[in-house]
This record gives sequence, structure tokens and C-alpha cells, in this order.
Amino acid sequence: MYKTKISVKALILKQNQVLAIKQVRKKGVYYSLPGGKQKRCESLIETLVRECKEELGTEIFIDDLWALNDSTSEKEKADKLKRKHALEFVFRCEVPESYQIHNGPSPDKGQVSVEWIDIDTLRGVPFYPNWIKQALKERHFQRKIYHGLNPAYLFLLRENRIL
Repeated sequence: MYKTKISVKALILKQNQVLAIKQVRKKGVYYSLPGGKQKRCESLIETLVRECKEELGTEIFIDDLWALNDSTSEKEKADKLKRKHALEFVFRCEVPESYQIHNGPSPDKGQVSVEWIDIDTLRGVPFYPNWIKQALKERHFQRKIYHGLNPAYLFLLRENRIL
């Protein structure tokens, strides 16, 4: 048996830029969307609001669900097969007009800054996860995205039968 890790992210766009968190970790510098893991008994919206207050230091206006990443992985560890399942929800959001970029009061460990990144320059930017970077580079802002491995689900999504 394994637990599903649930996280939520905010896609915040302004003109041709995306708001991103710059992080420095052991593996180096990378960028990601603001957001984080869901706490027990917390709704997705509550998680997103809390994470953005902590990381960005501002309230956000939540629009709609933009993307869902449904991923699984398996690793063999100490002669046991360890399985992981993760669901990552990405909502389109806005920050107030008056928002000036800065770290929030409780940034994640390794968070060094908040930055607007020009979408045209994403090719050379270490952005995690890669599927979001690809979707942004390909300008998939208006359509909903399911990133997973189930072809039947993808067919239904393309036919607008779900979401």
C-alpha cells in the first residue's frame, strides 16, 4: 500500500511572463510555480491560498483548473518494490495589481526569490517540473491539460467529455 502525494500550484501569468519561485538546492538552481503539498483535511483551494501567502506574501485570485499531472513511479529499495503516486493540480491565478515581487513570510527551504520569467526564454531556464515548462513554451494556456499515462482518459479529455 502507498499514499498519494497531493500538491497544488499557481499558474500566474502577466503579459508574456510567468511568476516563478527561484530555489537553490543540492542539485543546483531551478525555478518552479508557487505552491506545495496539501495538508491533512485541507482543500486544494485552502492549500493554494496558504502556499501562496507563505511563498509570495500575497493573496491570490483563483480562476480555474488548468492542468493535472497524474504520475506513478516504482523503485526497488532493500529488496522491496516501493511505489509512489502523485497528483499535482495547477490552477490559473492572478495576484493583485499592486503586488510587488518578494519572498513571503514563510518561504520554502531553499527559496531565494520570486521572479517574473519571460516565457520566450524558458528554453534555457531550469524549470521544474519539465511538463509545465513544455506546456508554457508551447503556449497551452487556454486548454486544459492532463499529464499522465492513461490513453483512454486523454481521449475523453480531447473530446471534452471530462473536466
